[in-house]
Amino acid sequence: MWSCRVGVAIATFLLVVLGGLATVPGWCASNFIRIPLGKGASIEVPRNWVVFSNKKLITLDAFVEAKGYKLTESSLTFAASLYDDKKKTIALINVRFYPDNPITQAEVRQVTSNDLRELDVELKKIISTSLNTMGIRMENWFGTKMQNINGLYVLVHEHQQNNFSGDDLTRVRGIRVLRSPRSFTVTISHREREAVILLPIVEYITKSLRQD
Repeated sequence: MWSCRVGVAIATFLLVVLGGLATVPGWCASNFIRIPLGKGASIEVPRNWVVFSNKKLITLDAFVEAKGYKLTESSLTFAASLYDDKKKTIALINVRFYPDNPITQAEVRQVTSNDLRELDVELKKIISTSLNTMGIRMENWFGTKMQNINGLYVLVHEHQQNNFSGDDLTRVRGIRVLRSPRSFTVTISHREREAVILLPIVEYITKSLRQD
């Protein structure tokens, strides 16, 4: 069955985002910078988020300038974080490519509502099991939906999990682009109690996703 095939194919897509999250100042489009991810993909991320480069935390502006505004095609991952004044992570984005994933956009466009329901069950099971092995509990599962983002048919799912410390909740959004051989996943997490401020930013990042 198609949904089972996809479930197996994207099982390795899992990027679990851990950690707690911070407050974000007012923002608009000019506060975002488009990051080339390789393989024709790009995404916009807030300029004040930071990356870990050469054993130092630097802003995206400085990172992109240092890299000549270009990440090489061999870059398999990208990650950036937002920290609060106590140096705790309050938001995080990860990107990883999966060149061996066999699913194409043509197949994704043929997904039926039944397929999506079965896939949703499979994804919940995979993610919950992975979290449990790390001592993290899934608190809520918000389901999986198909979404068209700038011409890409993507699978978007969300869940809520506790942190290692257990004193806060994190909301995680997975955006899976199945487009063999250029499939990739974007995982965005944020501290749940900062959702009023952070959710609009998560939405903006999601809608900025592109792949030529």
